[in-house]
Amino acid sequence: MGLKTTSFNIEEKDYELLKDKAFLMKKRVSDILRDLVSDFIKVEKTEQEKSKEKIKSFFNYLDNLEEVSKEESKEIETSIKNLTEEEIKKIEKFFS
Repeated sequence: MGLKTTSFNIEEKDYELLKDKAFLMKKRVSDILRDLVSDFIKVEKTEQEKSKEKIKSFFNYLDNLEEVSKEESKEIETSIKNLTEEEIKKIEKFFS
């Protein structure tokens, strides 16, 4: 006994094969999507870890700085004020 469609008949065994194939294709697409999402999450976690390491490194650097004198403080302040736009962008890029 065949199933009637709009333009042709499909034998029941063929229908079952098509149904099984469609299910397998759906499962395969689902597996691919799951893998893609998993890979995306791994990349995001890696990027977050890199950022955390940069921040941690910076704060370790700050923690290891010795107390500076007033003269050194003024010198540092002057150096900061004299940073070029290119140098500022490099610093911002480092922390982004």
